[in-house]
Parts: sequence; C-alpha cells; structure tokens
Amino acid sequence: MKMRQKTRYVSISNQKGGVGKTTTTINLATALAAVGKKVLVVDLDPQGNASTGLGIDRADRTHGTYELLFGECTVEEAAVQSRVPNLSVIPASIHLSGAEIELIDIRRREFRLKEALRGVEDGKGNHTPARASGVPTGEYGLHSLNDMENDGGNNAADGTRGDERSGVAGTQSAVENVAGQAAANDSAGSTANDTAGDTAGAAKNPGGENAVHPAGIYDYVLFDCPPSLNLLTLNALIASDGVLVPLQCEFFALEGLSHLVSTIERVKGSFNPDLALMGVVLTMFDRRNNLCMQVAENVRAHFGDKVYETVIPRNVRISEAPSHGLPAIVYDMKCSGSQAYILLAREILKRARREEQKRAA
Repeated sequence: MKMRQKTRYVSISNQKGGVGKTTTTINLATALAAVGKKVLVVDLDPQGNASTGLGIDRADRTHGTYELLFGECTVEEAAVQSRVPNLSVIPASIHLSGAEIELIDIRRREFRLKEALRGVEDGKGNHTPARASGVPTGEYGLHSLNDMENDGGNNAADGTRGDERSGVAGTQSAVENVAGQAAANDSAGSTANDTAGDTAGAAKNPGGENAVHPAGIYDYVLFDCPPSLNLLTLNALIASDGVLVPLQCEFFALEGLSHLVSTIERVKGSFNPDLALMGVVLTMFDRRNNLCMQVAENVRAHFGDKVYETVIPRNVRISEAPSHGLPAIVYDMKCSGSQAYILLAREILKRARREEQKRAA
C-alpha cells in the first residue's frame, strides 16, 4: 500500500505587491487539486483576494485566518470548501488587518499559525468536515497523477512550447472536468453537500458528491502572504517548509527579491531551520519586452535551477477570472496563462518526487 506523502507547507511570498502571488496561489492550488492532491489554501492577506478568487462569499467568512490565529476556532471550523474538488480555503476577512497590532503582546506570537495548524499533517484533528461554501461541488474522475509527474518537456516563455504541448494535454482532461463541472454546478445553483467521505471510494464513483477534507489529510497547504514582511508573513514562513516566490519580470522586483532572500535566511537561522527557498517563478512575462528577457536571464544566472523553467505570461484571461470567482484554470483552461500554471504544477510535483527519492536513497 502506497503511503500518503508528508504534508508540504508552502508560503507564496514576495513583499512587493502586484507580482502575481494570489493568482499563483489560486491557480497552482487548482492544478494540484485537479490531479487528486488535497489542498488547503490559507489566505493571510487582509484584502482576502485569494478567498474571493476561489469563490468564497463574504457571508461564508464567519471563521477564517483571524479567528484561527487567535485560537477562536480550529482548522476544521475555519476551512471552507471551494467549488474545486479537493480544494478548501481558510478565508481572510478585514479583521485580519488589525491582527499584527493585536499579536504584539501575545506570547509566541511568531508561532501562532504553526501551532494552530498542528494536526493537519498528523491527523490529530477532530475530523469534522469543513464548512460548505454554498457553492455546489462534485467529485470528478481525475487524470492519473503519475502522468502529470512524468510527462516530458518544460515550459517556454509563452507557456506552450511545441514539444511540451503533449505534456499539457496529459493533464488536460482532469482540469477540463474541474472546469466543466464547476461551471455546470454554478449555473444550476444547487446546494453543496458537506458530508465527508472516503476519497478512494469517491474516486470509484466519479458522479458522487465531493467531500471537504478534514485536517490530517491535506497534501499541500499553501499560504497566500500579504505584500509585506510583517508578523503575518513571519507566521507563514515559520509554519512553512519552503517559499515559492512569484517574481514579476521588471527591475524593481529584483530589489525586493534580494530582501526576501535575506529574510528567509534570518527566519531559517532564528525560528525555522527547515525553511528553504523552494523556487522562483517568473510572472507577467512578455517576450516582446527586452527588459523582461534581461530580468529573466539575470534571475536564472543568479539563482540557477531554483528558477522554474515554467514562465507565466501576461494574459487577459487570468485578469478576468477573479471577477467571476473562478481560478483562471477553471474560467478558461485553454488560455496560455492557464496552460502555464498547469505546467508549473507538474514541474513542482516532479521536483517534489525527486526530493523524496533522494531522501529515500
């Protein structure tokens, strides 16, 4: 029997705003969920854009990251099922904007998030299903994860270089199922079923209702960090195994990256020895712009293989998707931006698999 992988905690962080942190969080989480990974998004930005982008209504944010940080609820009580199967969200509300001031006088304030998430990996939570968001969901027949991890090729600047199109197609059916079913359920307006069920059993019954995953069975926990290096970001870094840095291809973004790398090293030395720079993903790339090309070359020269081969292009469909409360992958799976995020998820899974093989050896 194949054992479930260790839960991976990933901070998606960059103190510079507007570089694609939330967009990357939403679409990476959706791509991972589409191939059967169980994903929890923790929205740590008081603006709550990740929650909105995943279709979580303001009325469904009675419990969220603020309440979780201050011990007013558990992970199970805070998590809300999104319309994407296998993907739950701990939403953010405006109350989170005052959390940093309130945390100042609290003991072990830097560890509040890490301590609140205990049980997500070891299964010691109370296993009460998370709340349904009021958005209908369904369990879909998912494409083999093995295909996503083993498809050859890497992404080009536009997200779909010729010899990699077959790799995208290898995961396309899973994402098409997610997009089609989410759209159909959304238009039908039926009530979501929040009854927890056995994942393996549900996979044998693609037509069954999707269950929200209780704490203890998430494969990935993604932290959508605010655009600053404050206490909320520090909590995320201390709770994480790795940091994924979206980097806009422009000069000012390079300056912010150097500060973030220094912060990661300080956090690693003082609070979390397991923290590592997981990788840098280039976003908002326009191959027609010489500056974008120069920035990409400089980043790759400095960080080497820490920079993902996959590059996220500028794409209007990515910008449109949040207004519909949908990830871009669900809104328009065939656009270049969505294809790029599918490739990014595949690349992350392949790297994770190699790391596991190295540890096993």
